[in-house]
Amino acid sequence: MRDLARLLLETRRAANPGTVLDDAALAGVAMPTSPAEAYAVQAAVAAETGPVGGWKVGRPAPDADATFAPIFTADIVANPYHPPSLPCSDLGLECEIAFELATDLPGRAEAYTRAEVEAAIATARPVVELVWSRLEARDRAPPLLKLADNGINGGLVLGAPIADWRSRGFDDLDITLVAGDRTIKTRRGPNPGGDPVDLLRALADLCKDHCGGLRRGQIVTTGSYTGLDFVGAPERIEAVFAGIETLRIEIG
Repeated sequence: MRDLARLLLETRRAANPGTVLDDAALAGVAMPTSPAEAYAVQAAVAAETGPVGGWKVGRPAPDADATFAPIFTADIVANPYHPPSLPCSDLGLECEIAFELATDLPGRAEAYTRAEVEAAIATARPVVELVWSRLEARDRAPPLLKLADNGINGGLVLGAPIADWRSRGFDDLDITLVAGDRTIKTRRGPNPGGDPVDLLRALADLCKDHCGGLRRGQIVTTGSYTGLDFVGAPERIEAVFAGIETLRIEIG
């Protein structure tokens, strides 16, 4: 997996922010054949890129296996966010709920309980995960290759702490995603992957000490309520979490 990690690092460090790995660059490079190999690539990239400021965790359904990836501190930004340009031809947007950790959740053999995980949470925040891939063939890349590429994470836009998060719950969020004068997504309901606190618990059990483990102050985002939508530039984005906050991204 060293060659793949090296190529992903070179792409992240490229002077041209639009640089991606095409099929020719990946020809002959060993691809991950298991989650363990994909996580090994993540760890190799993180060792040269870090520090890790957060995590993403998700699953397609509550009874499915969760996958996860580190998010680098440099890629976590406050709302509103005004990038001068895109690092790619189009940028993916996912509306999510994230938790800020009040204490470490170190790796251990015993499974964490929900109560232990809840006690480790300082606050919850609305966030928009920014999605961009170091892979030219993003849409047809195998899932394990995307996982090796940090789950194609490109960053995280943080909303403000939600004061009443422990009492309000997150099983019926009303979210509207707007680009310019176009409504591109409206959704009301639960997280398709299940309860966000349980997703954090799953991450604590799976992550162990991967890339340094789960640490106080890190942000853990728990999967998209709205699926994945792509926008180009220039563009003005609003992610409206009804009754919570509106997150704004203005590109270019």
